Amino acid sequence: MKNIIILDNKDSSIRRIRDIIRYSKIKVENIIECSSELEAYNGIKRSNVDLLIIGITNSNKDGIILAKKIKKLRLKTNIIAISERDNTSDIIELLRCGVREYFSSEFEDYELITTIKSLEEEYKEEESEIGDKVPLLYEQLKYLLLQDDIDINIANNLNSVLSKHIINISYKIICTNYEMKSKINNNCLLFQNIKGHNIIMIKADKAQNFIDKNLSALDIGVSKEYTDIKFLIDALSEGIQGREEKFFMQLSKKDFATENISIEENELEKFIQLIGTSRLDSNYNYLKRLVMAVKRCEISPRSFLELSKEIYNKIHNTYSGIIIDEHIKIEELENPFAYTNIDIYCETIYKLILRINNNLINNYDYYRNRIKIEKAVQYINKNYKKNKIDELYYRMGNALLREIKTEVIKKNDNKSFIKNYSYTNLVLTAKDIKRLKKVFDKDFEKIKNELAYERLQREIEYSHSM
Repeated sequence: MKNIIILDNKDSSIRRIRDIIRYSKIKVENIIECSSELEAYNGIKRSNVDLLIIGITNSNKDGIILAKKIKKLRLKTNIIAISERDNTSDIIELLRCGVREYFSSEFEDYELITTIKSLEEEYKEEESEIGDKVPLLYEQLKYLLLQDDIDINIANNLNSVLSKHIINISYKIICTNYEMKSKINNNCLLFQNIKGHNIIMIKADKAQNFIDKNLSALDIGVSKEYTDIKFLIDALSEGIQGREEKFFMQLSKKDFATENISIEENELEKFIQLIGTSRLDSNYNYLKRLVMAVKRCEISPRSFLELSKEIYNKIHNTYSGIIIDEHIKIEELENPFAYTNIDIYCETIYKLILRINNNLINNYDYYRNRIKIEKAVQYINKNYKKNKIDELYYRMGNALLREIKTEVIKKNDNKSFIKNYSYTNLVLTAKDIKRLKKVFDKDFEKIKNELAYERLQREIEYSHSM
């Protein structure tokens, strides 16, 4: 047994019972001594008490009053009464209050020891029985949590089982992204990924202490206290609503439009195509504007979730097949509620995009040379007049790109470079080539993919037309 409370207004009686228990070698974690009914009652409410031993005198009926309260609350606490009142009506009243065993004040030590050991065996058997049923109970509760409506038959069955072994069914639902080491323990159950959240079903009297100890730094949602499994979906809805309000960090309340706001396909494609370029700040600014729109209630939470799913799918489909890096885990973005709030989630999106961007530029020729082309375009736009730019774009064409594919520009070898382009079809002057070459790296690797560079040419023309 874990906790035993001894209630008696005589110190000598308390000492005797305490010494009997200790010398009997019965394993008890705590023996709590109380001199009043209120003190004992508060002790029972604060912690799970396995056994209450009450002393009843001719002038004090506190023990009887307490036994009645425990029966009314349906607390799973065994009661032994030791009474100076030896009339039949008092004994019957005690038994009606749920007292398991009655002794007169002249009891023998061995009688109390035998009774406590018998109750301890019952306690162990019940613990073993409920322990065997816990996996099944867990799966049934999880099934209910995944449904939109409660299954009354399963709920009633769970009520029946829990009532038999626990008596006091009183629970709260906590919605969070916190993960416990174990899904099942004495006070609570963890259900992962219920509608995107981690759900903790916990004994109501243990909830606040658990929150203070483990969840004080997190944004969570907590339901009110319930005493029937048929209200499990209601408790779940309360918990999720509370957490999502904190997750989206909305600054004001506002009725959302019935139509969900969605991003245009070409805009989303542009968001993805900017990865692997020098213009990644545009993605960062876009995410910041998106977060602020949600906080200001300009975009509904549902619309944001749909949009974040689109972004995730695009990134996953575009880059997961070509990026092999243990530090880049695109799958982590799939569930926004795995993060504490919308700010942290969108920051994580950008950090992941930044990693992908750096990986692409450092390891893939196409993206590395794409940056070079962009810098060349920036140089041209900065240093050439408008009419000269138009003429230069026309001159460059695909012919130049095909030639670059087969030639290697060597360090400080301007003459050989010009010589390769000295035939009549080439209209670029040496001065033009020199200007372009300054923008490119001095060492070029052979370009292996002609189609890729033709695509780059189209992107240059597209960028120029914007």
